[in-house]
Parts: sequence; structure tokens; C-alpha cells
Amino acid sequence: MIENLPDAMLLHILSFLPAKDALKTSILSKRWRHLWMSVSNLYFEEWRPDKFVMFMNSAERVMMCRDVPRIEKFSLSSHMLNSACINALISNALSFKVQDFSLRLVYVGVPILLPHHLFSCPTLTVLNLEEVTQFPCTACLPNLKKVRLSCCLLPHQQSLLQFFSGCPKLQKLILNRCFWRDANLGFISTPMPEPVDITQLSSTTCLPDLKELELSFCLLPYGQSMVQFFGDCPKLQKLTLKECQWGLAKCLYISTPMLESLVICDATSSSGCKVVISGANIKSFSYHGDLTTTYCLCSSSIVDACIHVSSKGMIEREGREKEVAHRLHKLIMECCNVKHLELSPDTLEVCFQSIRSQLIMSLGQCFL
Repeated sequence: MIENLPDAMLLHILSFLPAKDALKTSILSKRWRHLWMSVSNLYFEEWRPDKFVMFMNSAERVMMCRDVPRIEKFSLSSHMLNSACINALISNALSFKVQDFSLRLVYVGVPILLPHHLFSCPTLTVLNLEEVTQFPCTACLPNLKKVRLSCCLLPHQQSLLQFFSGCPKLQKLILNRCFWRDANLGFISTPMPEPVDITQLSSTTCLPDLKELELSFCLLPYGQSMVQFFGDCPKLQKLTLKECQWGLAKCLYISTPMLESLVICDATSSSGCKVVISGANIKSFSYHGDLTTTYCLCSSSIVDACIHVSSKGMIEREGREKEVAHRLHKLIMECCNVKHLELSPDTLEVCFQSIRSQLIMSLGQCFL
């Protein structure tokens, strides 16, 4: 029977429920009447505009009846129908020394600035923001370790680096479908100069403790500035690049001294950019794409490699079989010292097509 469980276990179960559902348990019995007030995880979600007022009243009641001094996790997902109410709820949550903060807002009207103390909360360790378009130029988050930004309009790159400089303990950064305000400059400016080797860049360390970096569907303003961005992560161990666009960059160098794992999902729009990967400590390499980009893998330390060539039908329709086969052959040869190599069926077929065409050409020369 659930009634026989200790309060600590019941609170743990309630911590997985939305706040409004946890509140409803107060009618079950006398024991449950005040139990919900001690839940340390609060999840508020409401997407129906006609229920917004009721939703905010319920959220305000939950916050006012708190029976514990701290909130471990706080999550808010809603339409931004009343900015004053939303900001008041956020400020109230921050007063409980929240550690894990998640916010997803769909704006109706003009975007507003979030409370500035959200970006200066000393207890925050995890920050998850989605569809946020206004960021302050500076931040002071001394204990922040993980950041995930989705569908956000980021400030100018220098402002963004200044923002992250206020997060000295940041270890994991995820940017998903984010855009820089100056991203279009990369498409209308003059061609970029020749890329600079990362070992020759002299720049201050912006993210000294960052260990994991994931960029997904991001439009990056300048390839060369992203080289510098990678270079400012001396402890980076895992790098994931999914469907990113490099703008006008002709060559991108990925070389960080502590990098151990590299995952790349190629974007068809990144054609023309040569990617050079160098690292003495890379143990794992994974590639998934249609090889529109030339990859040079300069590392003899790789133990596990995974190569998946996708969109085989598109490659044939575009007449890129020979080009892809050449790039694939080069990439596989650079992984010749690995202990475990995984190739997808389409990858093997591309390899066999290359071998078959070479064999037919050789036999034809013999007959001649």
C-alpha cells in the first residue's frame, strides 16, 4: 500500500508530477493535505491561453504555500501572455535558492527582458532556456555547471563570450537551433582570410572548465571565430556538431588538447568547408552525413570509430558517387589503426561501388 511508504519516498514520487497534479493530492487524506508543500521539484506547464489566469493563480498558491526553504528543480512552460506575472513567478522561484532552472516561453507580442537576477543567481547549477530572445551582456553565475539554450537569439559574439565569462565553472554547454544576432554578416561580407592555426591564436580563456560542448542546427557567423571559440576550451573532452553551418569559412580546425570524443552530423549546406581534426587524445570518432565536406583526421589515438554515410539516393541523384567514395576512402584509411570500426550498410555499398568501378576500369585497360 502506498500509504505505508515513508514521507521521503512519497515526496520523491510527487517530485515527478506537474505542480497542479501534486496539489490535487491534498484531498486524498489528512496525511496528504500538506505533503505537497514540501515537494522540492516544481513543474508548471500550461499552453491554453484561456486557462492562463487560472494557471497563474494556481502557481502563485503553490509558491506561497511552500514549506521548505529550497527548490531543487523549477520548470516553467507557457505562453508569455502577461510578462509581469511570469517575471513575478520567476523571481519568487529564485528566492528559494533554486539549483536547476528551466524556462520555455512562447512570446505573444514584443519579447521582454527576463529578470536580471536570473543571470546573477549564486545557487544555479543548471540553466535551460528555450525560445528566449533577450540576453543581458553580462552574467554572474559562479556555480553554474550546465547550460542548454534552444531556439534562442543570442547576442553578438563578443557579448556572448563576455556573458559566458561570468560562468567560470561551466562544464557542459548545449546550443540547439540558436542564431547569433550578427550571423548574417558572414554571408554579406567580403571573403574570409586564410584560417589561422589554433595553436597560433592568442586569446584569453573564456570557458576554462568546459568539458562538453554540443552545437545542433546552429548558424555560426564566422568559421574562423569558431576556431577561436574551440580554442578557448582547454579542458574540452567531448564535442558534438550536428547540422551546423560554417558561413564563409573555407577551413575549420578542430584541435583541443584534452578532446577525447568527437561526434559530427554533417549538414548539406556546409559544402566547401574543409574540416581538419587533430588531437593526441581523441579516443572516439563518429560521423553521420553525406560527405559534402572534406574531413582530414590527423589522430593516431582513436580506438572506436563509427562512419555512417546517409542519403545514398540523394548522392546518386546529384551524381556525387565518385566524390563521396573518394572522401570516404580517405576517411576510412585515416581510421586504419582503430580497434573497433563500425560502418553502416550504405557506407559499405558506397565502398563496394568505388571498388567495383575501379575493378571495371582496370579490367577494361587489361582488355585494351
